[in-house]
Amino acid sequence: MSATPSTKPAASDTADNRDAPTRCRILEAATALYAEHGFDNVSLRQITRAAGVNLASVNYHFGSKDNLAAEVIASRVNPINRQRLDLLTSAEQLTDGEPVPLKAIVRAFLSPMFSFVASDPEAGPMNLKLMGRCMSQRDLPMSEASLPLFREVTRRYPDAVKRTLPDLPVEVIQWRMLFSVGVVAHAMLHADLLNRITGGASSRLDPDTVMQQAVDFCTAGLRASWQPD
Repeated sequence: MSATPSTKPAASDTADNRDAPTRCRILEAATALYAEHGFDNVSLRQITRAAGVNLASVNYHFGSKDNLAAEVIASRVNPINRQRLDLLTSAEQLTDGEPVPLKAIVRAFLSPMFSFVASDPEAGPMNLKLMGRCMSQRDLPMSEASLPLFREVTRRYPDAVKRTLPDLPVEVIQWRMLFSVGVVAHAMLHADLLNRITGGASSRLDPDTVMQQAVDFCTAGLRASWQPD
């Protein structure tokens, strides 16, 4: 007679099921607070209070406040950088070795940020602010897993622009791409600003229209004439 298999979960499964909600609550609370107030202006006490957990839970799951912030950032930024690389690869394959049109490069660089925000309409406003924080924050806490993607993006995109605009120095391209990130970060953090300061004369645009305007603006900035000192 064979033994009846036990239906009791293994100890590790029980721990995972118990710990997962706590970890998720911490991440969700931290994400909302970081989006609203910025990474430097949120304390662990605020996060634990919002998540309904104690400080030991944060230390257990993340080790430190910086590690928690790095995980929040990685959960947003890593998928965006992967999509950026995929879109640039697809654009390069379409041109069959020829330089990629500049607007296509800029669209591949910017559109994943807007796609991420649009992917969850309910959390859209929060994600919009959080992406703006991620792009404008100084000394951003970064996980080791995020660095290779960032490095590949910052290598491949200027290289692609250089092939399209061979007379523009790489250093100038890098600065102009940084300016482009700043433009989008400001727009994401202050999406309602134009409507407020114009007294409603300029309504808030849908994400697709904002993205297209950002692509046009940043493409023109990259293409602007340059004269060495």
